[in-house]
Amino acid sequence: MALNSTADCLNAAYSSITSESRLMMEELVLSRTIYNADFDLANAIIYGETPVTMATANANNDTDAENNIEFKFTYTEGRSSTWSTTHSWMVGMSVSASFRIPFIGGTEVTTYGEFSGSYDWGETITTEKTLETTYSVVVPPRSAVSVRLMATTGTCDVPYSYYQRDVLYDGQIVVFQKDDGLYTGINSYNFRYQVSTVTQGSSDTAVTVEQKIPNPLTALSLPSLSTKVEVLQPFSTSEVTTQESNLPLSSEEETIQEIPKLSLSPGV
Repeated sequence: MALNSTADCLNAAYSSITSESRLMMEELVLSRTIYNADFDLANAIIYGETPVTMATANANNDTDAENNIEFKFTYTEGRSSTWSTTHSWMVGMSVSASFRIPFIGGTEVTTYGEFSGSYDWGETITTEKTLETTYSVVVPPRSAVSVRLMATTGTCDVPYSYYQRDVLYDGQIVVFQKDDGLYTGINSYNFRYQVSTVTQGSSDTAVTVEQKIPNPLTALSLPSLSTKVEVLQPFSTSEVTTQESNLPLSSEEETIQEIPKLSLSPGV
């Protein structure tokens, strides 16, 4: 019955969706594999760049001779990675995936390492790494030195194409070639020491210099989902190279479909 006492009519009487009206959408796919992802690094977007202080140390020299001081810095660096699509319906689906990992290396986006394993599409993988490094500085006579380990944290969006291999419940294998992938990652880069020196009797005017150092994380691979890793090591410029996964197609009968090309421009 409606508010105006009219019976046997169509009336929106419920303030929310009733249990009888709720629907669940599922894909009739037994298993799904994502492979041969090709990242369009030339069209990557970097945004949200923020300078951060990773660690600080101070030293005073009240003598008339120089002092050599070695600072030891220990800090935690975090990063996150999300692989998603801009057009395909795969929310909440667990897939077997193999991806290269884009990251911001300064003024551009590149890739390092590889993620391989089960992945819930659209879920964010976060990692934390504890690193240690040392820095030596000469403290002039009658001076104070402050050393800060600085970095920049930013977000990148990288479009990518990929192959999607579905095994259906009737045994049929269907392979799609898609270009609607969007990777979103957050990491720290542009690591540098910022050294400020104040000489006594000089009106406390600080002289500040910066020294850039290599990105300490380029050689560290991304672990599996929800894994927290602690690494204790000095900075390294070594690189790890991996080969892109090339999943062989099954000898069973397959249907290969190419999805019409979509825009690769990601939204910020």
